[in-house]
Amino acid sequence: MNTHLNRAAVGICLSHLEGPMFASTEYLLAGLPVVTTPNHGGRDLYLDDDYSLTVPPDPRSIAEAVLALKERRIPRDYIRSQTLKRIERDRGRFIDLVNEIFLESGSSRRIAMPWPFRYPVMEWLPPQVAIDRSLSGSVDAFITA
Repeated sequence: MNTHLNRAAVGICLSHLEGPMFASTEYLLAGLPVVTTPNHGGRDLYLDDDYSLTVPPDPRSIAEAVLALKERRIPRDYIRSQTLKRIERDRGRFIDLVNEIFLESGSSRRIAMPWPFRYPVMEWLPPQVAIDRSLSGSVDAFITA
């Protein structure tokens, strides 16, 4: 996947409706600007006007937006660093929320920062392994402070 992202100049997200489209964030973390069409589902959470364009869902608009972003020559490290800043804010809010829940429930456990999880947020596993982990309660683990 990284080989293809490294060869690309722009990430394109075209579906009208989806869940959290991880590809849009993967594009940004790879330093790619993104062309997207209007959508429902959350893929635009980390998009920014500095390095993404939302265009009508027609081939001409999409092609023009791709060319426009390519011509901007936005440094990949800028796109990546800006995206990481947004992600870190959300991670911090999430960890604060979990720690508040621990506190309210009387638990002395706290999650440490900056990112205490041993596994990535999305870990692709063979179906049976994912099912076994889910049933055993070991989908993820975290390090406590």
